Amino acid sequence: MVDVSPEAIRVARQRLGLTQVQLAERIGCTPIAVSYWERGTRTPTGLYARAVQTILAEAAAEPEVREATTIMPPPAT
Repeated sequence: MVDVSPEAIRVARQRLGLTQVQLAERIGCTPIAVSYWERGTRTPTGLYARAVQTILAEAAAEPEVREATTIMPPPAT
């Protein structure tokens, strides 16, 4: 079973580069529902739970996002 904890939902959403509004649009729910899930106020059920599990699996398949490191050239002399 896929972990649908508030933290897992938030991390998956961020890993996919989605806002709460964008995730809500993909799942077919309201942005406030996503907010409730991420805060642990409510838990997704039924079709929403399945949709969240799909999003979590998609995020798990994504390569880990790493911060880009910029290498600055030495100042011109």
